[in-house]
Amino acid sequence: MKGKSLSFLVITVLLLCVSISTTAVFADSASEPVTIKIAEHVADVAKQSPHVTLIVDAFMKANPDIKIEISGREVTEHTTQMTLLAGEDNLPDIIWLEQAVAKEFAENGFLYNLTDAMDEYGINENLLPGLVHTLTVDGSDYGIPSEIMMVGFFYNKAIFADYGIEEPVTYEEFMDVIKTLAENNITPIAIGSQSNFSQWAFEAMLARYGFFEKLDGLNSGDISWVNDDFINYFTRVNEMREANAFSADVATLDYFQTKQVFLAGNAAMFNTGAWDIAEFESSDISKEIGFFWGPTFSDGVGNQEKARHRVAYTPFHLKQRKILKKLMRS
Repeated sequence: MKGKSLSFLVITVLLLCVSISTTAVFADSASEPVTIKIAEHVADVAKQSPHVTLIVDAFMKANPDIKIEISGREVTEHTTQMTLLAGEDNLPDIIWLEQAVAKEFAENGFLYNLTDAMDEYGINENLLPGLVHTLTVDGSDYGIPSEIMMVGFFYNKAIFADYGIEEPVTYEEFMDVIKTLAENNITPIAIGSQSNFSQWAFEAMLARYGFFEKLDGLNSGDISWVNDDFINYFTRVNEMREANAFSADVATLDYFQTKQVFLAGNAAMFNTGAWDIAEFESSDISKEIGFFWGPTFSDGVGNQEKARHRVAYTPFHLKQRKILKKLMRS
């Protein structure tokens, strides 16, 4: 299955920042050592985004004259910190931002215009159609896609086996799984409403009701957010709720707490994405964790095989043409 576009309403991009500190970092000669600072949106980059660490290490090995320093914070703290640094004109060289904030940064002149570099090095030619020009302001590109959210449902294979449950494909099969688990006093889906990280697989399901097919019309106002397809989608979510699909204390738990509920073997399913795989692999139930993409819907819209695939990023540099060339081609 090919990802058509980035996660619903949250486009992850790598942004190249224009700042005074960036100018000061680089020596006049491209042969002198330079340092590139990257700010990520996870607190423990090595643990939560190991692919980033691997890419950076490989790049530095191939380019010993370039040192890359990575810092990380939880996404809300990260965004707040980047906003403060932007106001001080002291942003790191490469940062992660959500689309709305990124566009605001670009409009205020905080970001580097990548249009010419992306054209010269054929970046857009090597992206999936839904990833081209994902951060454009006034006709110019200011960001490069960092990742696509590969999301779905991770499940406890031992619990499924105990009740003779197979991976569901259709919504009807998914509901049968939920009902079987609930009837046996097993929490079907560990989920909490106290953070906005609990919606991942539900965004993918909304995509199966035509979100991306409607996106241009939603943005222009030609299509109402209150439309039959979206009503059908939220009707299905309500049916899940009525079938006791979610944690009994959903209103008081957050994403991180419910992840621990799942890893403790106290829930059958947890909706998340590829970023949690490293933690799952080091957990006590690692050998019992399976994955499926979420249900398809007979009354859905378009391709019911929509999924998300993570795309590893290449770091970039701003000022020195020779360094930028190395980064673009690596």
